[in-house]
Parts: sequence; C-alpha cells; structure tokens
Amino acid sequence: MKNIFRNTVKILALLFSLYFTANWILPQEKLSNTNRNKNLIENWRKWFKKFPPPKETIKLEMIASFPSNKASNNVFLWKPRDITLSPNGLIAVNDQKAKCIFLFNDTGKLLQVFGKPGQGPGEFSNPFILTFAHNSLVVADNGNMRLNFFDLKGQLIKEIKIFKPILSLALSGKGMIAYAPLRTKPDAPLIDILNPKGKVVRSFEQAKFGSPKKNWQIPNFIKIALTPQEELLIAYEHFPLVVKYSLSGELLAEYPIETPVMKAKEKINLKRVSGKDKGGLLPVLFSIYCGRNSFYLLNSFPRLEILEFDYRGNLLNFFFYEYTYELPDVYYADLVVKEEGEKLVQKTFYILKTNPTTEINIFKIKHRGV
Repeated sequence: MKNIFRNTVKILALLFSLYFTANWILPQEKLSNTNRNKNLIENWRKWFKKFPPPKETIKLEMIASFPSNKASNNVFLWKPRDITLSPNGLIAVNDQKAKCIFLFNDTGKLLQVFGKPGQGPGEFSNPFILTFAHNSLVVADNGNMRLNFFDLKGQLIKEIKIFKPILSLALSGKGMIAYAPLRTKPDAPLIDILNPKGKVVRSFEQAKFGSPKKNWQIPNFIKIALTPQEELLIAYEHFPLVVKYSLSGELLAEYPIETPVMKAKEKINLKRVSGKDKGGLLPVLFSIYCGRNSFYLLNSFPRLEILEFDYRGNLLNFFFYEYTYELPDVYYADLVVKEEGEKLVQKTFYILKTNPTTEINIFKIKHRGV
C-alpha cells in the first residue's frame, strides 16, 4: 500500500509539472518566436493604455542583470523557478531543468552551484521551490518528495520526507514548516503546517474560488510568506486577495487588492471560473515577499508593478517599470527585496525574469510620479 501511495503522489507531481509546462513554459516559448503577432500586441496595447500607473507612483530603473556570461564563466539559468534572499544578502535560485541551485551575492556574482539530477542525498528530481531559514537553505523537491536542508556551502544537513507536492513554502523561527500543497480533492485545505520533524500538526484555509464540481484547483493556487511576527500571508495567484493567518490556524484579516488592473483581471477570471467566458485564468499576484515592516506584491502585466502594503493592509507605495509592449511575452515570475537602513530604508528589488530571457533583474528607485 505504501508503494502504491508513493507512486500515486509521484504521478500527481508529474501531472502538475506537465500542466505547468503546457500552460506557462510552452506558450511563452511560442510567444518568443512570434512576438510580433499583431493581435497579441494590440491586446497588450489596450491594457497598457487603459490602465496607466496611478498619479502617486514611484518609477523604477533597472541597474543590472545577472548571471552574465562574461562575469559568471558562461553560467546561465536554464529553467529558473524561484528565488530567495538570505538575511546577509545571499540570493539562491533553483533551476528546475538543470536540477541544481545557484548561489549569488547581492551584486550578482556567482558564488556556488550545487546539486545534480538523481535520487541520492543532495540530488534533485524536481527542485520546485526554496527558501532560506536561519543559516540553511531549504529546497522542496517535488520529484523525490522531500525537503532538503543545506548549509550555505551547499552541504546537505538533513532531509524530511513529504507526501504532497509543495507549491509554496515558508519556515518559522522555531522550525515550523508552512506550505501550500498540490490539492487532490475539492475540500482539501490550502495550507499544511509541519513540525520540525515533518509531521502535519494542522491544516486550514478552504478554497475560496471556483466550485467543488469544476475549476476547484487552479483558481485556488496560492503563494505564501511569513511576516517578521510569524503571521502567515496567503496571496491568491489569480485573484486580488491576501489573507492573514496565525500559524495556529486563526484567521486574522483579509486584504482585497483594489487597483484597477487587478480588479479588471478579477472580473475576467470570475467569468471564466463560472463558465460564462472561455479562456485560461489571467495571473494577478505573481509573488509575495515579506519585509521588515511591509509586504510586497508583484504584478507583471501590462507592466511590471510592485505594490507595498503595511501589515494592516494599507497601500504604502506603488512601484512600476515599463518595458515595451512591442515585446508582449515579457514575464517576471518572482520577487525578493533587500531593505537597508533604519529611518530612511533603501530598497533594492531582485526580480526573476523567465521570458524572453532567463535572468534576475536588479531595480532601484528612479523617481516619484509618472
């Protein structure tokens, strides 16, 4: 029975990986070859013109990108999936296709590459998500169905067996593990909490979108992050909503995101979930990141937008960067923010771009106002 269960879980993980490839990677590769398609560009222009940045905005400028072939000895990202930032400024990237981890400093200098394909200790089958915790790097391998804990030199510390593919991951200061599993039935909770030994101690948050009969899984895909107070923030990928929970499962708050472009996407997605309109769901919240006193949300369409909120849900800043809509296949997938200083906090944004090139772009504040 255990072997049957393990095989079933692996099959589900494979199916999810195939879904992700078919719905995100392949269409983006197709767009790269046909980015002058008139209909696509026209649609991009309509969104771009209809939803300009608000008046009170902060414009970003790109100051660097990495890895650079010249600077990194021809190192390149093949299929990067996720980035994470350590307290001392190290940036880790998991490459889902190369099945390894890249470690950079905050200027983009490559420090180390570790991991390789396989099933043995420290090897990867599908390194899907990662996060820093204390002085270790934690990688969720959805192919080998385990959490791998590495030190900052890439040496394996320990492994924890998991029984569900993990879509988003966060660790508390006491070693509690919060994650969003791939759900296999409509009434499955969105969040599982593991103790440091890997035992599930509680589950909570039910699906909010779709229906139990259809469209119950994808509309409830989420990203999670932990605040400095170790409260759990849940951001819905296809709807403009952030929910706050305690790690004990107590609902603390809900923060609807009311920007015009996100509300427009929500309207379209609600119609598509209900069957009133055809088409796939539009991504809304691409990433969530928790800083010292605020959290950040990433939107990649029709321009790069970063919304900063305090932990009571009040919008503090609207950052944006406009790339040309003549290249409508630009896709930013993940975000981390380096905060420096006390009274006047200096922010550096590291954003993972997965199309048309695979790289990490570094952004700084350029000026306020459109």
